[in-house]
Amino acid sequence: MEIRKATKKDCDQLFELWKELGQTHSNYMNEENNNSVECNFYYELIDNRECYLIVAANKNEIVGYAECYIQKSQSNEAYLYILHAFVKQNYRRTKVAINIFNFIKDEA
Repeated sequence: MEIRKATKKDCDQLFELWKELGQTHSNYMNEENNNSVECNFYYELIDNRECYLIVAANKNEIVGYAECYIQKSQSNEAYLYILHAFVKQNYRRTKVAINIFNFIKDEA
């Protein structure tokens, strides 16, 4: 398992994971999934200097990711927050998320 920053070649798999995250959230909240986004916005995010996309890759398959953003506090201090984090069902409870978060912590 490799934990690394995402590249453009990961964008299609990231988009599919994001859609799966939306479905999982809708099921958990007993809501209808209104995920009607057609455009893969990850191609734009990959070039956004304020966005960090970290992936867990098992060979060529992205099995988990975190979408993070750099922001400034009111006192003008930079901080990083995680907007989305998701791990595929078959890889949960295998420390994928912990490894992603440790990578983010080490990079910060």
